[in-house]
Amino acid sequence: MDGMSAMDSADAGHSSTQSKRKMSKKRPEKDRLNLYLPASLSDRIEKAQEYTLASSASQVVTTALLLYLTLLEEHKEGNDLYVISKEGVKTRYPVFYR
Repeated sequence: MDGMSAMDSADAGHSSTQSKRKMSKKRPEKDRLNLYLPASLSDRIEKAQEYTLASSASQVVTTALLLYLTLLEEHKEGNDLYVISKEGVKTRYPVFYR
């Protein structure tokens, strides 16, 4: 097999497929995810969409996930989340538990 292992050969074929896919598509690839949510959470997503003028519920969920991942990274660094009210009261929100 001209010096290539079966794994190398499979990877080479995969890379070729990926290259063709990248050249043929103008938009980035996306994965579809179906969620089953309680009605109350669905209502809250709808309200968030209206409040933020998001173009879709998907945009609300994507933004929420990005925020969650940012908070997770901060938690990994040992940082905590605090909210300071307009009166100046500082409240710690334990999003993650150590």
